[in-house]
Parts: sequence; C-alpha cells; structure tokens
Amino acid sequence: MRKDAIVRITGIQRGENGAEERVTSEAFGSYQFREDCHYLEYRERTDDGDEQENYVALTEERLTVRKKGKIDTEMLFLPACTTAAEYQTPYGVIPIEIETFSVRYKLTKRKLLAQVSYILKMNGSFVSENKLRIEAEWRN
Repeated sequence: MRKDAIVRITGIQRGENGAEERVTSEAFGSYQFREDCHYLEYRERTDDGDEQENYVALTEERLTVRKKGKIDTEMLFLPACTTAAEYQTPYGVIPIEIETFSVRYKLTKRKLLAQVSYILKMNGSFVSENKLRIEAEWRN
C-alpha cells in the first residue's frame, strides 16, 4: 500500500581539505513496501528552480538511488563493495566510484530511517567522505 510521506534528506560531505558541508532538503513524496523492498518516490526543486525526480529502493543488503531531471544517475550502495555510477549532466557524463562502508535502516509504524556511509571517487582518486541520511514519515 502506497502512503503519502514527508521525505527528509541530509547529506554530509567532507572533502580533501577536511571541511564539512551539510545539505538538507525536504519534500512530499510516497512510501511503499513490497516484495521485501522499501520504496520512496519524491520530487525536489533544484537551486535553479528545475524539478528533480528521485527514487529510493532499500533492502537488507543495499540502497539504490535514482535521479531523473537535469542530472540523471543511478547509484548503488552495497556495504564493503565499490560500485560504479555515472552522473549525466547537461555538460556531459561524469563517471564516479562509490565505496560503501555501511547501509543501515530502522523502520517503525510511521517512519523509515536509512543511513549510508561511503567514499566518493573519480578516476580512482578520493573526492569526499560522505554520510547520507534518508528519513520518511507518514500517517498510518
């Protein structure tokens, strides 16, 4: 059963210089559980006013994030694995590697909280250490 939800995303990024950058967004979306997978769908506005569609699929073993809009990508987070992804931007394709340390989640009657810890690389070189927190809350 699909439920209307408020989705809150917090990303924390620490680059080579050690400076920490935090980005937070909140959007209305939906939550659904089917076939042993938690699904979130939501739309958010980018800084330039465009709309970005976002899809999240979460299981015991992995988290997948898909974005469609000005930037298209599908990122797979698998603990203790490095996966490849591409950011398709208006300026071209940017290949990235994602080295995932952990994917954890907690589910209650009204909330899903997922947390991911990973390193982002480009061409094998360190770009940033990252933490992603995805929280969805709905009414029963």
